[in-house]
Amino acid sequence: MENEPSTSSETDKSLTAEKECCKRKQKGGGGTTCCIPTCNSNAKRNPELSFYKIPSDKNVRKQWLHWIGRANFVPSSYHRVCSEHFVGGKKTCLNNLPKRVEKLLKLTPTKPRTTSKCRERDYPSEDIPQNDQPNELTLLRDETLELEHIVQTLETKNKDQGEDISVLKEKVQQCSFSIDRFEDNSTDFEFYTGFPNYNTFKAFYNYLSLACERLQYIGSCNSTNKGAMDDKCGPKRMLSPEEELFMCLTRLRLGLLERDLANRFNLSVSQVSRIWVTWLDFLYRWVRTIPIWPSQKYVKENMPQRFKESYPNTRVIIDCTEVFLEMPSQPRSQSATFSTYKNHNTGKGLLGISPQGDLTFVSELYAGNTSDKQLTIDFGILKLLEKGD
Repeated sequence: MENEPSTSSETDKSLTAEKECCKRKQKGGGGTTCCIPTCNSNAKRNPELSFYKIPSDKNVRKQWLHWIGRANFVPSSYHRVCSEHFVGGKKTCLNNLPKRVEKLLKLTPTKPRTTSKCRERDYPSEDIPQNDQPNELTLLRDETLELEHIVQTLETKNKDQGEDISVLKEKVQQCSFSIDRFEDNSTDFEFYTGFPNYNTFKAFYNYLSLACERLQYIGSCNSTNKGAMDDKCGPKRMLSPEEELFMCLTRLRLGLLERDLANRFNLSVSQVSRIWVTWLDFLYRWVRTIPIWPSQKYVKENMPQRFKESYPNTRVIIDCTEVFLEMPSQPRSQSATFSTYKNHNTGKGLLGISPQGDLTFVSELYAGNTSDKQLTIDFGILKLLEKGD
């Protein structure tokens, strides 16, 4: 019984609200109008259009206000945007931002500051035509003239100090680790590469140049287009192919680490690793095609005197050597590569040299458990011998 007065008051309020809505409908009113400044669309005049409420989400609401383009605009719940400002004439889930909005932007003239520098600044008058204003070509020309003047002053300073450009280049070459530094020093060139001088190295590089200039580097996206066949595959390299070959020979000769080579040649460790793996595979495929087995006549002509006196018919000196390997994961491979002589997993190969010390035969690697006799028979070095050897 105590709740009856409250319920009666609520029903009276709802009835009065419905009466006010009916009165508004009877009076008519102007209808909903688009809130965009340049749009005159109205719900009564344009019944075919739809009018959308400005969303309440902060991010979407901010984008809507940006496209509406009204300064200091604070929308209420009655503001609407008509469907003419949406692509396709309709708002959808994917197309929920108004796009076709014509903004009336008026540029405000800038006023100079009240500082002394701004008051003393000369502003161009509006009567000057556009053709008299400096364009990009004139600015570039002025910059080139200034640069030429700077170069001339630097050249005169260097001449006054007695240092020529060639002297500076020599100093740079002395500080850098490159071919140019050791080109005229045969002793150092042989120490780093194994070649007696630069001319021999250059002859070897010329033999490889037709193929090494288009190497497909490991880990790089090389182009396979026919139009790019004249260019080198992959991205541009910091070193030339000749310098890359010099770096790889230096590592083969001295066993330098990749970080050491990276510091010497001013590269990253990953670049050195990529160049090293690529060139190692390339040299293996190309150098193995060079015949290194000498003739019987050549061996006898270059044989040392002691061999001529004691062993005049010696053609080749052979020996089986073993290289340590990591332990394979499969038990069968472990037993096949385990060497009782080295007490380790190894790979065994056969090497041959001439009496004067030149390398004349290199075999493939066999499992370390293979006997030396079986290895010599399988690789066919006995077939290369001639009568009298």
